[in-house]
Amino acid sequence: MLTRRGLLKNGWHSVLGCSIFLSGYMSSRKSSGASTHSKLETIIQEITKDKKLNQGRVALSLPELALSQNAVPFRVSIDSPMTESDYVKKIHVLASENKAPRIASFFLTPLSGKAEVSSRMRLEKSQVIIAIAEMSDGTFYIGKRKVELAVQGFSYPERQSR
Repeated sequence: MLTRRGLLKNGWHSVLGCSIFLSGYMSSRKSSGASTHSKLETIIQEITKDKKLNQGRVALSLPELALSQNAVPFRVSIDSPMTESDYVKKIHVLASENKAPRIASFFLTPLSGKAEVSSRMRLEKSQVIIAIAEMSDGTFYIGKRKVELAVQGFSYPERQSR
């Protein structure tokens, strides 16, 4: 149990320990952007197996300005006839700045009828959303779109003094 006497007696040790903890925490926070970017690149390489990402065919729609970070709606549609010989096998949705970039993976067949999916996602901050479509012939198509958050993070009302 922490007492006032113990805190004063061992105060310098506590301050030193706290400063070491905070300096380690802050340095890890500064490098998190680079690690998120490398995570995203790793996930894209896992999905595509280092194959070329083609532009076009993928339409990603989401609001330019999202009012809530907890439920940002999105829709991904791919220009595909969805026949036995030409269909979309998978659709992957990634968030470039989330700590866990993989938002969702959807698996389709020609019986899906339409190459279109929609859902909602949680975002940590304003960022670029990426949709990757894997076709039945093994090619990949990519679409990107930036979304801004109206309010980023959590804010608490200031406490008024009495």
